[in-house]
Amino acid sequence: MKKVIIAGTLLLTHLCTFANAKTIGSTLKYRPEYCKEQVKEEPILYATDVSYSNSKEELMEDWSKVYYSGKRLEHRAFVKEGQVYGKVSLYNDTEYFKLPSYFVENIKVHIEEALKKRLVDAIYFPDMGHSHFYIPMKDYQEKIAGKKSRGETFKLIAENKDIKVVYHTAEKLNTLSNPDFNNSHYLRWRYYTRNLLGQNNGNKAVEIMAVHDLFTTGRPNKIGNTIGQSDMPTHRWYAGFNLSASKDGCFEYTYQNKSYYFDISYSDLPYPAGTDLGY
Repeated sequence: MKKVIIAGTLLLTHLCTFANAKTIGSTLKYRPEYCKEQVKEEPILYATDVSYSNSKEELMEDWSKVYYSGKRLEHRAFVKEGQVYGKVSLYNDTEYFKLPSYFVENIKVHIEEALKKRLVDAIYFPDMGHSHFYIPMKDYQEKIAGKKSRGETFKLIAENKDIKVVYHTAEKLNTLSNPDFNNSHYLRWRYYTRNLLGQNNGNKAVEIMAVHDLFTTGRPNKIGNTIGQSDMPTHRWYAGFNLSASKDGCFEYTYQNKSYYFDISYSDLPYPAGTDLGY
């Protein structure tokens, strides 16, 4: 039997006072002054603000830079009169939709459990920062397919307690391509545990779903080791949300008895105007 050694998690700590905090649902804490709808003047987190890393130390240094920068996700979710709202914006079309408190509570639990189990190190795009949904096929076909706007679709998904939230972690951590991959317990652990599945029913378990054959070949059957539609045919694969921790974030999560804050957005990280994307 092969033994996997779990590398320790090093997090730079940031303990904020939680004065004027409020609670939605049973455990979801938020800071009203940081949970207002985004205004035009606020600094936005761009795709160019995050970097690839070759080690945990580089990853955490990059995360710390982003966390304390004051830059936040564009079109992030906000709280108004005790209700969480999501926002989708495409070109000049903007739509708002209600998110149940238990959905955001479950995301908070996914974050805390993933950190506690050392499945992730940082809450932002290069590590645990983007998601997808597995929707039961029957629910998708009867309630969602071809019937609703994007905002209404995301609302129905968030309300469904039978969905699974899929997080592709270590997104910008160089693992398989890293010359140290075969000799690094940390890089191999992060690579082979890239697919995290969280529940929306209050279950705190965070599962690992694998698409590799670790014990025979040591290599995955997909280079990126990421699951998709073909890996769970009983469910419909669907776009999810983005996460990013920030000192100015809306919602609280805790790790090692310290408070951190995060935002949720249904928009991907944008590029600054005029960025040459190479196509």
